[in-house]
Amino acid sequence: MRKLRDKNVLVTGGAGFIGSNLCEDLLDCGNRVVCFDNFATGKRENVAPFLSHPNFKLIEADIRYGDLFGVETIGLRYFNVFGKRQTPDGAYAAAIPKFIRAFIDHESPVLHGDGKQTRDFTYIANVIQMNHLAATTDNPKAVNKVYNTACGDRTDLLHLIEKIREALVPFDPEIADVPVAFGPSREGDVRDSLADVSRAKELLDYAPTHRLGEGIKEAIAWYWENLKNG
Repeated sequence: MRKLRDKNVLVTGGAGFIGSNLCEDLLDCGNRVVCFDNFATGKRENVAPFLSHPNFKLIEADIRYGDLFGVETIGLRYFNVFGKRQTPDGAYAAAIPKFIRAFIDHESPVLHGDGKQTRDFTYIANVIQMNHLAATTDNPKAVNKVYNTACGDRTDLLHLIEKIREALVPFDPEIADVPVAFGPSREGDVRDSLADVSRAKELLDYAPTHRLGEGIKEAIAWYWENLKNG
């Protein structure tokens, strides 16, 4: 897989969930990384491990973009990303960390509706891959386009819940007996969501490395260690 190496890279929102994972991988690839974040939603602990790295610089500030004046760009549209450093807090927190925290606390995870609504859950490693591919492409047909960043798989929430339960039971066998709760459907919720990643595969050579189960298996230890104490 193509990767960006030995470059100067600016990551805006670099202290957030996705941004900090991207910063980490870029540093591992030998890049010099400047992280821009105003910490409105980003967390200092997300970038704390990088502060002593000689190729990392943190700038706390707001940034505004104006016209790009002909600069070639690639836009990435993320679908239901999950992985380490993801928080379950807030009204709009992602489903996976919220369900994991509920199971850890022996509380019923709540599904709104019948649980058969579907999403395209995307592990953070796939997002990192897409960023590298977008940054290194030499395909003139690939630029100035927007790409769905996902797996191209449809998973319903009932199946997701059981995948999470299966991954957590080795840490705490009692989770096997925690029931699922059902609440009313939420107005405005999309019933089904599935990304078409064919353009990314064709023009950027994108090939997701982690399906849902593989991503949960890889990330579950981080979730357990970081969410078990609330």
